Amino acid sequence: MQIEKPCYVARMSRKLIPYGTKLPVVFTNKELEDIRSCIMIGEEFGRHAVVHGKCLRLNLSLDHIEDLQGNIGAEANHTRDAKLRNRLDKIFAKLQGFLDKYDDHYCRTTNGR
Repeated sequence: MQIEKPCYVARMSRKLIPYGTKLPVVFTNKELEDIRSCIMIGEEFGRHAVVHGKCLRLNLSLDHIEDLQGNIGAEANHTRDAKLRNRLDKIFAKLQGFLDKYDDHYCRTTNGR
């Protein structure tokens, strides 16, 4: 009788951070323009950005990153402009990198205990 080995899904270990920790997200001017013009986020988004070379750095929590990513994904799926869709897909992937790398869920549900 042959015993089957369990199939394990390879998961990247994510760094645990305290809930609400702000992470530095770098956007180009064009990315910020696309976000402001496509999403009902308002002109205030990015107002407090810090200049980081030729880009702008915003400090966002994982909750804000996840909300922004959801809005960008929805807009990318519904736009008819292929160039805009590609730019939004790149922003979506950039934000996904933060969600793949960091985790505040444990700290959020157990208060770090």
